[in-house]
Amino acid sequence: MNCIVFPYCPCPYPYSRSPGTITTSAGDGEFRVAISDTGAGMTPEVQSQLFNPAFSTKGARVKAGMGLLVSLNIVQNHGGRIEVDSAVGSGSTFTVIGPCPGAS
Repeated sequence: MNCIVFPYCPCPYPYSRSPGTITTSAGDGEFRVAISDTGAGMTPEVQSQLFNPAFSTKGARVKAGMGLLVSLNIVQNHGGRIEVDSAVGSGSTFTVIGPCPGAS
């Protein structure tokens, strides 16, 4: 939810130069919701740790976060997955992919 709401708040959003985009699509029995920004992006090392609750890029003073792990578990419990595409300097895209109800 933070990825969707924060970019559109009237307050400063330090992680992105623009509000970002939300793209939806469906086909081949699945739906996709892609949330993209034009922020700093992430290294492959950071991406590999995103769903690890003990990982933080904010230093030891910040407690472990559970948000992405909880989100991943909810999506997986509904037969879906989350894909991450990011490159340093190019922003990030998180795509939630799930089965379309009633699709065969």
